[in-house]
Amino acid sequence: MGSLLALGISGGLVPCPEALGVMLIAVGLNRILLGLGLVVAFSFGLAAVLIIIGVLLVRAKAIFARIEGAGSRWQTLLPLISAVIVTLLGVGILIKGLLPYLLG
Repeated sequence: MGSLLALGISGGLVPCPEALGVMLIAVGLNRILLGLGLVVAFSFGLAAVLIIIGVLLVRAKAIFARIEGAGSRWQTLLPLISAVIVTLLGVGILIKGLLPYLLG
């Protein structure tokens, strides 16, 4: 549980482009405290989501191990399936981004 908490906190502390964009807009509108509050709320939310996903994955692993056994096919195929899904999503986003340049 401690390592999950550390993962959530470290993920929430890492600056992201969206936070930088929010702060730049807030500075441009002279609403620095509002921008800082939004970034802090976003960081806490990201940390909470990372912790929840970690806890769910740990619990799901125990459930899969109980149902299928230690060396099941699902445990070997799941990383491959998730990699294919992420790759296809990335290719789809790339094509959607390039399509206006290719057609216009």
